[in-house]
Amino acid sequence: MQKQPSPTIPQHVAIIMDGNGRWARSRMLPRTAGHKQGVSSAKKAIEYCSAKGVKALTLFAFSSENWKRPESEVSTLMELFMSALKREARHMAANNIKLRVVGDISRFPESLQATIAETQALTEGATGLRLQIAANYGGRADILQATKKLAKKALNGAVDIETIDEELFGRELYVGDLPDPDLFIRTGGETRISNFLLWQLAYTELYFTEVLWPAFGSENMDDAFEVFANRASLVLGIGFLETPWLALGLAFLFFIGSWEWAALTGVVGLYRRATYAGSVALLMMVLYFAPQWRLGGLFFSLATLCWLGILLFESAYEQSDDSAPRWQMVLRVTGFLLLPAAWLAMVELHRQHPSFLLFLLAISAAADSFAYFAGKRFGRTKLAPELSPGKSREGVLGGLAGVFLITLLFIVYMNMPLDRAIPFVLLCLLCGLVSVVGDLFESLMKREAGVKDSGWIIPGHGGILDRFDSHIAVAPVFVVGLQWIAGATGTIGVNTLDVISRNKDRFRVEALTANQNWQKLHQQCKEWRPRFAVLADETYAPALQKALVDSGLDDVQVLAGSAGLEHVASLPSVDQVMAGIVGAAGLLPTLAAARAGKRVLLANKEALVMSGSLFKQAIKTHGAELLPIDSEHNAIFQCLPFPHEGCLPQLGVERILLTGSGGPFRTVPVETLAKVTPEQACAHPNWVMGRKISVDSASMMNKGLEFIEACYLFGTTPSAIEIVVHPESIVHSMVSYEDGSVLAQMGNPDMRTPIAHAMAWPDRMQAGVEPLDFYSLSGLHFERPDPQRFPCLDLAQRAFSEGGSASAVLNAANEIAVQSFLDGEIPFTGIPETISNALDHRTQAEADSLEEILRADEESRMLSRRYIENTYKPLWKKVSGPDQTEYAIAAIPLGGYVKMLDEREADVPVAEQNRAFNRKP
Repeated sequence: MQKQPSPTIPQHVAIIMDGNGRWARSRMLPRTAGHKQGVSSAKKAIEYCSAKGVKALTLFAFSSENWKRPESEVSTLMELFMSALKREARHMAANNIKLRVVGDISRFPESLQATIAETQALTEGATGLRLQIAANYGGRADILQATKKLAKKALNGAVDIETIDEELFGRELYVGDLPDPDLFIRTGGETRISNFLLWQLAYTELYFTEVLWPAFGSENMDDAFEVFANRASLVLGIGFLETPWLALGLAFLFFIGSWEWAALTGVVGLYRRATYAGSVALLMMVLYFAPQWRLGGLFFSLATLCWLGILLFESAYEQSDDSAPRWQMVLRVTGFLLLPAAWLAMVELHRQHPSFLLFLLAISAAADSFAYFAGKRFGRTKLAPELSPGKSREGVLGGLAGVFLITLLFIVYMNMPLDRAIPFVLLCLLCGLVSVVGDLFESLMKREAGVKDSGWIIPGHGGILDRFDSHIAVAPVFVVGLQWIAGATGTIGVNTLDVISRNKDRFRVEALTANQNWQKLHQQCKEWRPRFAVLADETYAPALQKALVDSGLDDVQVLAGSAGLEHVASLPSVDQVMAGIVGAAGLLPTLAAARAGKRVLLANKEALVMSGSLFKQAIKTHGAELLPIDSEHNAIFQCLPFPHEGCLPQLGVERILLTGSGGPFRTVPVETLAKVTPEQACAHPNWVMGRKISVDSASMMNKGLEFIEACYLFGTTPSAIEIVVHPESIVHSMVSYEDGSVLAQMGNPDMRTPIAHAMAWPDRMQAGVEPLDFYSLSGLHFERPDPQRFPCLDLAQRAFSEGGSASAVLNAANEIAVQSFLDGEIPFTGIPETISNALDHRTQAEADSLEEILRADEESRMLSRRYIENTYKPLWKKVSGPDQTEYAIAAIPLGGYVKMLDEREADVPVAEQNRAFNRKP
């Protein structure tokens, strides 16, 4: 079945790629560096649009006005254009992308004209994405040349002048055979179309962004596509919410609640109340449809502060005859903040996972029910007699006991680790208190209005506000608290700073880096006073800069992007670089540190996995040191004599035993893995890690990546490494010698141990880790990994044995698949299926240069996104029946097959499973 294009996905996207020069200038780099980075962004945009199913993409690469630039810059642009075409021609053909260069190319060098002709001929037969590069192009010139063509045809009698209309004229334009663009994007802050597709943009959605083109990535494309989708949804009147039935139902209830709020605050008359409620509903839509403004997080934080103010007000409340008029206007304005924030918080919780919203409702209900029972049975001391005579302090304690009980049950259900469970319990108890504040606030409003119930929509139970008063207060506070807990978990960087804090006489922090969390980076800068602070995401750099200046830290230099990371990694004043950036994003900065001859403390698996031989050669050539931070590799390093690389057999080493806990799904039935949630996958039983690494642990892909890393780190063969499941995470890895000895490194699971070891090597220093208490150990267990439960292990071993680009492809596909799983787009079992597909269909085989590695990475990401789009996003889906059977209509990928349910009549040997029909994914 052919998948029809989504009405909310633009079919033709046009982009003005502006800001290369400013991007380079902001980093004190030559303009040519900006243009080179711009080429990389263009490749990412092409990959993104191809994966999304966009039919045509037009990039404004070189305008007719660009000839006015300095000759050296024009020459560089020509060279970049030619090299990009030569490099990407076969890649585009292999990925079914058809290239066409539009514009007057007669002024280009003959060699470039020939390259353009060759590339267009090579991709002529492609039927996928239509890629137009507008080069030496101007919209006015395009209209002029089309006019001349039609004039000549009219003079020759080929066209009757009376038949010339818009459609006929449009065919004579450079892109006349394509539909007009649905979405126009311009980066760099300008809000004009600058002589680009003047005729075609008449009815196009326009999207302008401050982001400079070299920094424009997939997240920015997501923002632009989301704006287009929201506008398209409003026009079509369909599906304007991600969870439509729940969100619409809540919106209806909050509309009624807004009506009641208006009545309680003295709004008189049907028309005025409807206006107030409609305005609140409109604000809710704005919050939902404008995520790029980041208003949601602001509203949650403001609502939390507002409830704190309400608590202080309630504690000092005294009713008076003239109090109602005095506070009515304040209460009306407050409603515009509290009601939309609560609605959006509930929708956000449901989007993250329905269990969070159910839990929120459960703790609010528990607080009310247990408080009522405890107040009736034990109530002696009145809580706030001026507001609600029936409430007692004993009732509040009873409500908190109910919240505590429900929270414990939820923690057990989610298998939440202790370090997250403790702050989660505190957050829920806080929410229990906030629910009381919300209940009292509604009582205050009713008392000021002189009514008993907020409304009469629920006979015998009052109005919507009577039922939702505590939820309105708890929802935004709960969301803010969850974000705080997620941001407070341990990371490599935080643990490194903790180790340094215990050894301040030995180290000085020269630079600190982060991805997006500028608030935490600001706090760390206040404590450590580094010379440089770097944000990988350039969007947040201005906020960090302002915060540092306001704090009197204007001597801290703020850098951003990959170039900033590479700069600080190679500073002459830096001796050690903690390479802890997760994913492929960490490759370039880590490689820069190696080429600068630093001691590289490697916590990033992907650098070696993607570029093993290249990375090791950089270490050797430039005299750098490479010390592993991963607990397993650090353990192996400690158990081996030094030096050891490439001579393990001569040292009597028989094999390396690489241990892994098996993650949270080590014992669950294999058939249930397709239904596990991201929250369950991230709840590691022993370690506190980020979400991506936690999912890798659950699939044991982390052990597969560590397997590849160990082969490169210690210069050994795959046959000399054995993976062992060790649930307790006490033995971090072992080395077996030919005399029968086995050396094991043991310790409590705490990343500060390997960090301190590597930073001080060959010495030792304080890490703040409690020594292992052998008397408290209940036992140590070891088992072989189950290949059916952990297919990612076989995929990693396959990738290493195939060599070339296979490991880079494996890593990139895993990153895409894990993020898709975390986003709820694919099941947990879809992770190995996506990776296997990328390995099966890769076309970039070699990985002898950084350029080839990055190309393989990009190709794998595009293959993986396309596979997920075609395999896991059905045209229609419905869950029905008591057994919750799922029915769906979906496209079957080319070369695909139908998987029969329960067709597992016989076990298949592991070596044969890739060819067995009943084991196909």
